[in-house]
Amino acid sequence: MGQSLGKVIRWALVLGAAIVIVFTGLEMRAEKFWGYTPLYFFISCWVLIVALLLPVYSKHPQKVKLLALSSLAGFILFLGFPTKPVTPFMFVGMIPLLYIEDKIFKWRPEISRWEIFKYTFNAFLIWNILSTFWVANTAFVPSIFAFTLNAAFMTIPWMGYHWVRKRLGDRYKYMALVCFWLCFEWIHLQWEISWPWLTLGNAFAQYPFVVQWYEYTGHLGGSLWILVMNILLYIFIVKLRAKVELKVEDLMYPVFTLFGPLMLSAMIYVTYQEKGELRNISIVQPNYEPHYEKFTVSDAEQLRTFVRLSELCLTDSTDYLLYPETIFGAFDVDKLNEEEPIKVFRSMLERFPRTNLVTGLVTYEVFGDNEERSDAARKVTWGGKETWLELQNSAVQFPAGSDTDYDVHVKSKLVPGAEIFPYNKLLFFLTPIIKMSGGSVDGHGRQKERTVFSNQYEENIAPVICYESVYGEYVGQYMRKGANAIFIMTNDGWWDRTPGHVQHLKFAQIRAIEHRRAVARSANTGISAFIDQRGNILERTKYGKEATLQGSIRFNKELTFYSRWGDIIARMGILGSLLLLVSGTMKRFRKE
Repeated sequence: MGQSLGKVIRWALVLGAAIVIVFTGLEMRAEKFWGYTPLYFFISCWVLIVALLLPVYSKHPQKVKLLALSSLAGFILFLGFPTKPVTPFMFVGMIPLLYIEDKIFKWRPEISRWEIFKYTFNAFLIWNILSTFWVANTAFVPSIFAFTLNAAFMTIPWMGYHWVRKRLGDRYKYMALVCFWLCFEWIHLQWEISWPWLTLGNAFAQYPFVVQWYEYTGHLGGSLWILVMNILLYIFIVKLRAKVELKVEDLMYPVFTLFGPLMLSAMIYVTYQEKGELRNISIVQPNYEPHYEKFTVSDAEQLRTFVRLSELCLTDSTDYLLYPETIFGAFDVDKLNEEEPIKVFRSMLERFPRTNLVTGLVTYEVFGDNEERSDAARKVTWGGKETWLELQNSAVQFPAGSDTDYDVHVKSKLVPGAEIFPYNKLLFFLTPIIKMSGGSVDGHGRQKERTVFSNQYEENIAPVICYESVYGEYVGQYMRKGANAIFIMTNDGWWDRTPGHVQHLKFAQIRAIEHRRAVARSANTGISAFIDQRGNILERTKYGKEATLQGSIRFNKELTFYSRWGDIIARMGILGSLLLLVSGTMKRFRKE
């Protein structure tokens, strides 16, 4: 009777999932904007695969339990991540995975690495899909690669943790997990296949007032906090289940680890005084939908919109006028003053002589016949002649009081697939996927050093373009070059009305805390905002609305500990990882 009921439930799940897959697939083919539809599609695919594999797992009841627990872990991590209001779930999200590793270690040590991979991959795949499904609104097939590849990367620290436990015993196992995970997150912030959206410490972007100490540790300090809390709570639960006599420290360790950082953050938040001179900023949000509308509305009409909105928010006391990412182009980066939109903007600003204009533009650099070309250079036919040029996503400042000068920063942290083909010589077989994503095999140009834009008060701003705002240590390079405020130019309309654009905004609040720099953020479609040095949003626009903002932020000249030294916690994790790997390898050789 029980087996028959189980088969009925299983085939009901298969049928239901297949129906949803077909329905959502047809809907995505018919509709321009997908919203949450990809979420239903991907979750149904997961349900279908799990239901089909259930007979394999049902042969061993323990496997069904572990599969359920790993799925629970992925769901808990999703609940703890923005934009959900229950961030404390992050402190328990990895407890099921710790239990699974413990069971497998004692149960099937001969094939344990594969078992660890299966269950951790399942958990992290669920977390990736539930929290970042909105990526599919931009590029459907590449998003599948993003989910699966990122989940696979997340399994590596767990497999390393398990390997150290087998080699060195229980003494170093938890240290191994912490070190390997921090090492993974740091690498994920550095290399070209970089998708650090789900860095654990980003979870506290939902409540920035609880992590004011990020000015010392950066967001990887939050990752460390989450890992340690999961471990301490798991140890406590294990002792409770084993009915071991508990000591005072068994309870004090997790309590102190939880409330210590909270009290420190509260003290910093209450006592922190914003620093620097006030500067008046005006922000324009034109609200051109990037998939279709931006390319159907004429440049002349868009230009009129920018001028009209600018005149609504400009005053004689405006120090900066901020536009969003890639508003016009492509323009020759060496001849911007010859372009009609630039002439119009300069003419408008003649009536506001103290105002600096900062904007995103699509630019390109042309290479001469004998000039060294960048890796992103592409050959084009121009005027009947073959020419090499590099396409760029740039931020440009037209400083106050100048009719000819301008400063340029070229975006350096590029979106994998859309703006860069990671390791294209090694991964050449992925070329069709890159083209399918709408990206370029050649990629965009980058610059090695950060550029800061100066104003008439001998102050500097950090021109941060879109995806760059996710990288804490990277943004700190601007501060070390003298930046006193952060200006973010972005376009968050690619993801429709999903959590993606809200998460992106909240990550900017973390950058404000890490570097104690106020943020002015202009989104083409998304949310434009002012953020103070504590990470509080002072004023914001609504998604999908044409709008302007006027406000004042302080330009701080003091460097935080994190701005000076970056991700020291990660470097300690890298050192610990190397020592553990060497120790484990040496012990194996000694045994042999």
